[in-house]
Amino acid sequence: MTQAETITPSAQQWLRYWRNSLADAESGRGALTKKELGQTESLESTFYREGRLPPEHSVLQKLFKGEPESVRLVRVMLRPAVYKVLQEHGAKKQALFPDVITPLICGLWVSRDGHLIPAEPPVIPRDLLRPQADDRFTLADVADQDRFLSKAEPKVWSESEAQTLLEKSEQDEHQTRWKTYYNISRQLFDELCPKELLKTAFVSADEARIVKVDEQQGAAHHIIKLYDWLSTTDKPLPLLDTYALAKVEQYQACVEPLSGMSNRLGHANTLYPLAVAQRDALAQVMAMEEGEVLAVNGPPGTGKTTFVLSAVASLWVKAALDQIEPPLIVAASTNNQAVTNVLEAFAKEFEETDDAFGGRWLPEITSYGGYYPARSKENEAAKHYQTPSFYRRIESPEYLDSAESLFMQRARQALGDETLDRIDSVREQLHQRLESKQAQLSTLQQHWTV
Repeated sequence: MTQAETITPSAQQWLRYWRNSLADAESGRGALTKKELGQTESLESTFYREGRLPPEHSVLQKLFKGEPESVRLVRVMLRPAVYKVLQEHGAKKQALFPDVITPLICGLWVSRDGHLIPAEPPVIPRDLLRPQADDRFTLADVADQDRFLSKAEPKVWSESEAQTLLEKSEQDEHQTRWKTYYNISRQLFDELCPKELLKTAFVSADEARIVKVDEQQGAAHHIIKLYDWLSTTDKPLPLLDTYALAKVEQYQACVEPLSGMSNRLGHANTLYPLAVAQRDALAQVMAMEEGEVLAVNGPPGTGKTTFVLSAVASLWVKAALDQIEPPLIVAASTNNQAVTNVLEAFAKEFEETDDAFGGRWLPEITSYGGYYPARSKENEAAKHYQTPSFYRRIESPEYLDSAESLFMQRARQALGDETLDRIDSVREQLHQRLESKQAQLSTLQQHWTV
């Protein structure tokens, strides 16, 4: 299957547009107001050349203020050069130039002992590059920067890679690594920033500026990597085509809920049966094809989470009936609280009765959902949710041995067969029971419709 057969050219164009727009936003802004400049910390330019802040420096202390002791690195944006617009006869040339420009930005990691480690290539901010909707003030062309960075290929490190560097690198190695990055950033500035313009319209502030990067901005790096993967994969992506190209040109009638009754295979608990609107939505979910989108809307307290739990339960049971891997379901939101609310529902609202089939057959698992916060937040999140460290631990051989023993013990008790000694045999019996229940649902539906 070729790429052309999986993602349409138009969808590829949208992917490229979204990817580049996010990359442009991630590069930061180079034209600032004095107020925006005041929200950053001033540094001597020598620290940029040396690649390290003194451990006792007040700015370094501010960058790590409020961070747990376990956090060894923070993300920062360094602006190595600051230029302020020249005044003419005591007045600013506001109609022609910004108040302040920082024509170079470096995305870095900073360690607790002050080492600067490259996290992103150095860039001239996108708002200072052509093309722009208004090219009244720009320094260079974005294509020239792309060519420079493609040729120079400055080395950068992820957070985990930077952690490893801190553990293994000597001071001399750090200086050599930083000198390479520093030289590339200086060369980028020298080749693309017009010196005459900077000299005649601005005056150097003889300082650098640094600011801590929030998690949302740092996370864009991973989203850009996802866009790059989507644009090159040979896997079919029907949902992307539907979303990017707006293929649905008119609203479609929902599936008749009664016709899909036999597909309502799972539910969260016996206390909260589905209301009519929830049953309509669930019937639609179970009848959806690849790439289709269903929008469910409702104010707080109208049962959206209960519906989601039933949809997940039904999809998982269907996967078990089809003897395939259950779907991986992602809960995403611009609001962390919305995600944790779903996770808490996955932990508490799936009913567990006292009978042999009603409890969990695997030890230590307390929820059907996992939480993937920022690495710096994982220690705190792990107190309440199943985080990546939890999954790394339970995927160990030691856990698997103990889990298999408990699973077989619970299976013998539930199925009433003390001779069971293989997981495959348990799976076969459970599958037969599921098929029997589905057959009962189908029979009920047939009688109901008569």
